[in-house]
Amino acid sequence: IEGMVDALRDSIAVEEGGQTITYPFEIGTARQLFSVLLGPVSDQLGSINHLVFEPDGALLRLPANLLVMDDASVSTYLARIESAEADPYDFTGTAWLGRAMEVTTSVSPAGFTQVRRARASDARSAYLGLGQNLPVMPGMVQTGGTRGGANGGAIADRCEWAPGIWSNPISAAELQTASRILSGTGQGVSVLTGGDFTDTRLKAMDDLDEYRILHFATHGKFEAANPLGSSLLLASDSVGNLADRLTIGELY
Repeated sequence: IEGMVDALRDSIAVEEGGQTITYPFEIGTARQLFSVLLGPVSDQLGSINHLVFEPDGALLRLPANLLVMDDASVSTYLARIESAEADPYDFTGTAWLGRAMEVTTSVSPAGFTQVRRARASDARSAYLGLGQNLPVMPGMVQTGGTRGGANGGAIADRCEWAPGIWSNPISAAELQTASRILSGTGQGVSVLTGGDFTDTRLKAMDDLDEYRILHFATHGKFEAANPLGSSLLLASDSVGNLADRLTIGELY
């Protein structure tokens, strides 16, 4: 399973020579992984619309949504790319698990039951969207942040991202779409992007607990050896146009 996860992730994005490279998605591996994980219960999946998935080990690094549910998806894709004019990145018609049903990831059985028992939110505002950090200027990548302490110096040693990742923020389009949808609830809706998307700005907000949804649309990095050191990319409000990281420890 770990080998299959690695193959899938490396086809999505892999660092080669200081650049982030994307290869055609390993659709055959995605089908194989589906068979290993869900093959024994595949005949039951057609009757459900919501799958709760509790990953462990290597599966923590991969969303279940991209698993492929049938062999026809693979054979159709392979037949299509035999043509010299075919686009190897075209996966039209693929039976993705995430398209067939809603998929929720649960971190543990205890966490799942706790969430089920949680009372409904009484937050006065509906939504806070955060993302599209300021791009990093060439040669100006800051990995230590402005926080110092236990997080500051160690971050530089753990950072494995190429500058290209820092300089290509995720578009705020999904934040704007979500905010439009939720604006109809009659509750407050806000979006913070660019220079407003900084850890100092977030920490200065005393009403974060008044938003029902906090939506981060940004790059993230998972630190297996130190999960609380896993982080989200945002803009820095220190000297210059630099990148900063908000760790899970800080979020907690």
